Amino acid sequence: MPKVPVSCCTLWLNRMAAQHCGTGRINLAACSACGLVFNSAFDPRLVEYGTNYENALDFSPAFQAYVKSLVDRLVTRYSLSHKKIIEIGCGNGVFLTKLCAQGGISGIGYDPSFSGDPAPADNLRFVKGHFGKAEADKDIDFICCRHVLEHLEQPLDFLTNLRSMLRQSRDIKLYFEVPNGVNVLAGDARWDVIYEHVSYFTEASLRNLLKRAGFEVLASGTAFNEQFLFIEASITSLVGADDHAAHLKGAEAPVNKKILSFSEHFNAAIHAWSECLKRFASSHKTVAFWGAGSKGVTFLNLVPGARSIRPVVDLNPRKQGMFVAGTGQLIVSPEALADYSPEIVIVLNPAYRSEITARLMAIGLPAAKIVTSPL
Repeated sequence: MPKVPVSCCTLWLNRMAAQHCGTGRINLAACSACGLVFNSAFDPRLVEYGTNYENALDFSPAFQAYVKSLVDRLVTRYSLSHKKIIEIGCGNGVFLTKLCAQGGISGIGYDPSFSGDPAPADNLRFVKGHFGKAEADKDIDFICCRHVLEHLEQPLDFLTNLRSMLRQSRDIKLYFEVPNGVNVLAGDARWDVIYEHVSYFTEASLRNLLKRAGFEVLASGTAFNEQFLFIEASITSLVGADDHAAHLKGAEAPVNKKILSFSEHFNAAIHAWSECLKRFASSHKTVAFWGAGSKGVTFLNLVPGARSIRPVVDLNPRKQGMFVAGTGQLIVSPEALADYSPEIVIVLNPAYRSEITARLMAIGLPAAKIVTSPL
């Protein structure tokens, strides 16, 4: 992909700024030894994470249910009541807040893009910055790090440094979560290929990464309708530099053949959707698009004819009134759809179909047809 927005989730205040946003190149490569897929053309100087970066999914009932189930599972599995928790890359702090509402847990969240109240409760604190050695020396029982590793140019260095900082914390447990690379590159989430995501992990490559950094893998698997991968770990003996090659050799994971054919399938999807939009236009169908997140930005920028779709809807109130990176389309609230009376609503993530159906009925659009794949 020669030219895509480098920040799908930046809040653009006007159409011209959105249309002239920074762009970069995506050139996916695969490591035949460990199975990792990554953007070999990634340039970290092009991406900034500030307070105008907004990727929260917390306004979706389906996602809220997932977060609640995850919180309940982690609290129970690791007996987190009255424990001390750190979240690296806490975003808007919602997840850590929910964790710390359980059984007197105390927590500190770190994120350079955090823009809320730094001390919303006696047992909860947020730092607009990075987790470092000084913080690691404090008593910590549990660390969570969700949807961070895929953004890092050198995730192994990050994890190795983290392991080194935690060398005295023998009983600490860690939880990591990333997008499921198989679902993105060989499944239904193909529109999640974005510039901010440097790496696309399979379960095997994620487990190998944690082991090479000196962690013991306790559990791993998929979550949220197989859209995410999770891995739970504890600290084991540090892996020396001389051992890295042996670990890599012993963890060979051939790249999934479906992943290797991603380019073919992705281009076919672009063509199919382009033809679908032409048919909608020729039959004078009024089309709306639901979701101004990463999938939506990729779709709207790359599918011919997609940038003419009006309106683009998103549940996140911070995005409403802003403009889509690259295409400059206005983002509106679901209630604003009543002014457009769309006959077709394009939804790329099937996980949200039932809640969107309910929302359309609530705003008086029961006849609107939800389309999740090209007709």
